[in-house]
Amino acid sequence: MLRDCKRWFTGVLIGTLVTVPVLADEPVQLRSRDVRLHSGSLSGVVLNRESHPVPGVVVNLMHGRNVIASATSDDNGNFAVHGLRNGGHVVNAGEEKELVRFWSSDVAPPNASARLIMVVDEQVVRGQMIPAESFVAPGEAAVAGNSMSGVLMNPYALALMAGGAVGIVAIVAHNENDAPASP
Repeated sequence: MLRDCKRWFTGVLIGTLVTVPVLADEPVQLRSRDVRLHSGSLSGVVLNRESHPVPGVVVNLMHGRNVIASATSDDNGNFAVHGLRNGGHVVNAGEEKELVRFWSSDVAPPNASARLIMVVDEQVVRGQMIPAESFVAPGEAAVAGNSMSGVLMNPYALALMAGGAVGIVAIVAHNENDAPASP
């Protein structure tokens, strides 16, 4: 029994290690945009794909893994952030991320933009998830937390499930307790 448990655990571990690289993100081409700061201030606008202003979008400026500044776009899509320094930053607006290099006015390259324009896709549909309420009969209340969607969207949980499946197949294929094929 203990030997079977060790085999199962080893199979799950090997299966998980084999499947994790498959779940890694696609390589991303890194391009940066040059933006000129005006006395340490950044101004910009958030637009949708049709070039219409998008109000209420939170714009986060990150240096490394730290959010160093944040602003929300106004009714015209405009935002402003003050107290910034030169250097590479990541700007998040909604689901969009962009690598940006900030320059002070006196050292900015000639092609540096005076404003940052962030284009967001308001209607991105990356999957078709059916809400839990769709499965509830009329007159019944939906129970929160009863959905598997959170587990199925977690890459580590998916890797563990795939590893478990590979491990189970490995155990069944190499079971030493089977009768020999011939006497």
